[in-house]
Formats: sequence, C-alpha cells, structure tokens
Amino acid sequence: MEVTFKGVGPCCGYEDYYACTADVALTLDDMLSEKINQVYERQMEALGITADDIINATTTVVSVDSAAEADTAEAADGANKCTAETFSDWSPCSKTCGDGGIQFRYRANKDLPVETQPCPLDVVATLPECLESCTVPEFGSAFTATVVATGFNSPRDLAFHPSPGVHLGPYSEGRSFHPNEGEELWVANGNNHSVSIIASLGSIYQTTFSRSDRGRYHYMNNMTAIAFNMKRSEKRLPDQDTFGYFAICNDNINNYMGTKQPNYFMGPTLYDSDVVNKGMLNATRGGKNTVNRMGEGCGNKPYDECFFLHSDMLHEAPACIGIAHDPEEETSFGSVFWAFDTVGDNRTRYVLS
Repeated sequence: MEVTFKGVGPCCGYEDYYACTADVALTLDDMLSEKINQVYERQMEALGITADDIINATTTVVSVDSAAEADTAEAADGANKCTAETFSDWSPCSKTCGDGGIQFRYRANKDLPVETQPCPLDVVATLPECLESCTVPEFGSAFTATVVATGFNSPRDLAFHPSPGVHLGPYSEGRSFHPNEGEELWVANGNNHSVSIIASLGSIYQTTFSRSDRGRYHYMNNMTAIAFNMKRSEKRLPDQDTFGYFAICNDNINNYMGTKQPNYFMGPTLYDSDVVNKGMLNATRGGKNTVNRMGEGCGNKPYDECFFLHSDMLHEAPACIGIAHDPEEETSFGSVFWAFDTVGDNRTRYVLS
C-alpha cells in the first residue's frame, strides 16, 4: 500500500470554529474528488486502460423501433439481472453436535437473497452427542438491578477503564479523586457529545465527572460507542503499546451538530486516556493528551478545564453504531478496532495509530 496524499479538513486551521464558513467546509468535496481521480488515473495508466476502454466496456447499444420497445427491453434486461443468479452451495449445518440446526444458501437476488432449510436427516444422524457442560445463566435464576449513577444524557455505551486513575489522577479541574478506590466506568453520552467518568465506583468516594473533546461537534458528534484497549502485550515495545487507549464512534455523517451541510469527513476516533503519566500532571513527559479551552496543553495546570485531544481519526467512515477492540498481538501498536459501519452496512476492521 502506498500513501499518495494526506491532508486535513478545510476547517482545521481556524482558531474559531464559526470562522469556517459553509463555503469553506464544502471545498473538502472538490479536494477529495481531485485526489481520488488522480489515484484512478494512475491505476488506469499502469494497467494500460484508457477512458475510451471504460466507456466501450460499460456501454450497450440497443436498436429498437420505438420508445415503448426500448422500455420493454430495459425492463426485461433488469428482470434477468435480478433473477438469473443461482444459489451458492448449502452451508454446513449450524450445529456440530446433538440434533436440529439449519443450513443456508445465498445469491445476488433482491427477491430472495437467502434461503434456509433444516439440516438433512442424514447429516443430523452423523452428528455426535453434545458433551455435558457446566453452564451458568448470565444473571442466575434471579437478579437485582441497582442504580449506581444518574444524570446521563442519552447514554449509548459504557466501558470499564483498565487502569483506574490514569486519566483524572488524584486531582483534576479543581476536584479531588481517589483512584485507588473502586473501579472506573466510562459512559458515552449521545445527546451532549461527552463522556461521563464514574470514578471510585461502588465506594464511599464515588463521583461522576464529565469530559468532552474541545471539537466535540466533529469528533464526538452523536457518540454511540466506546471501547478500551484492555490488552497489555509483552510483544510490543513499552512506548508503542496502546494499552489503555480508547476509541469512540459516532452515528453521524459530519454535519457539525446540525450547523453545516454534512460531508462524511469523520469516523472512529482514538484517544490516549493516560494523562497522569504523559501530560496533565507531568508535562515534561511530553504527552499532550488533554488541552484547555485555548488549545494549550493542560500540563501542570490541573485546575484548568481540560478537554480530550485525539490521537487519530479515521475520516470518511461515518455513521458508526458500534465498536470493539481486537486483543490481537501481531500489530506494532495494538490499536485495532472493529466498527459497525451503517453507511456501508458492514463490519470494518480499523487500525488506528
């Protein structure tokens, strides 16, 4: 893979968000179209394909006597395209032991794309008996729900931090915290584009703290999901492992909280949650993971109001409704996340670094 162009959005250079007008924001469409067309042209040139070759390959000339006959021919051609495809082979039985189960097969057909059937009796007869296993219901035979925190704004997802205290520390924005007491729960709020951090969960020191990205209109707009890298790996260099990083995704096509025309220039965003060791309480480490309202690193000013500062963002991947970290140990940084993309209607493996 070769990176041929890397740029930033047209509004990134403005100190004031409202100084970037809609006309300026829309120049992104022309910029991306130009760069993508250049990539296509280089590919066609390398393959010896000309524009005329593409036109000839995708154009069909039909000779008919009247407009009505043309419509009939087009309808028939469309019907054939929707019904001519044959089914794939039947899948293996959905069960590998016991009895029952189903099989499925598929085809590219808008009327009946998938077909299912019970596993054939001769196949079921070959399945071994299921080994007896110990199963425990998720909540047992009875459970009690206890409210531990309230006041969220359309909470969409939650995740426990793998290292409580490395974000807020014992003191942040003029408030004291107790990082060694209880767990730390992070809640993604969809309506106000922020993360609620419930510190010291379940202890007498429990408290809730809200933090957002200074550019939440872009990076956290209608946040739907949050996931931490929970896997520390000895295979990676300590200064490269992204253990404790978190990624969020948004169900939005980048309309800047309804103030501009959407341009799809957003996607899953990666953050380093450790500011105690890398920035907020020890500026000499150089990790500017939070900034104040002026965009300056919070550094040794834990009394300043601080905002998340993202490490990376995957642009052109909007409308995401779910994300999960992949605990693999093969990549150099470990920042591999799986996100559900509703624009493409599929699951996509994103590597953020």
